[in-house]
Amino acid sequence: MNILFLTQVLPYPPDSGPKIKTWNVLRFLAQKHDITLVSFVRGDQQEDEAQLARYCRAVYTVPIERTILNDGRAVLYSLVSGIPWMMARDDRRAMRRLVERVAADTAFDIVHADQLNMAQYAARLNAPKVLDEHNALWLLYRRLASRIKPGVRRWMLERDWRLLKRYEGRIVREFDAVLAVSDEDRAALQEATGVA
Repeated sequence: MNILFLTQVLPYPPDSGPKIKTWNVLRFLAQKHDITLVSFVRGDQQEDEAQLARYCRAVYTVPIERTILNDGRAVLYSLVSGIPWMMARDDRRAMRRLVERVAADTAFDIVHADQLNMAQYAARLNAPKVLDEHNALWLLYRRLASRIKPGVRRWMLERDWRLLKRYEGRIVREFDAVLAVSDEDRAALQEATGVA
């Protein structure tokens, strides 16, 4: 099968929990399938891309720079649009165009979106879609908010977990399959979709 594999960060080197999980899924799938990887990159990662090219038919990347200014813009956009901050932060026109171009050039049998941040790029594609949720993100944000003293940061996190719950509940319905890593995450995703 031809698989379009979308990631928020290059899964190589596998030096953190999410990257280790993604790296192992990608290597497993690459044993029997053709993988086209599309990912954000931070800085010069040409050597990492070369390692991934050993497992992928093609590797395409879009640079993303995380700065206070960019994060501030995402906060403002989130406040105006009602889109969760993290989704606004990673919503990039260059990535959208790249995914659309790659999908137009190749008939993919499956689109694999790794983590919620990449779901927005897969949702509109005309192929069966799998969302690999490393966490029920809304639940993670709710936990973070409950541990912070009252103030602006807590207000933002509480606002965002509620937005994320609605967003996550809506977007998972656009996928043919959703992978959860724990029963707790599965239950949280079902709660977000109203299927609990």
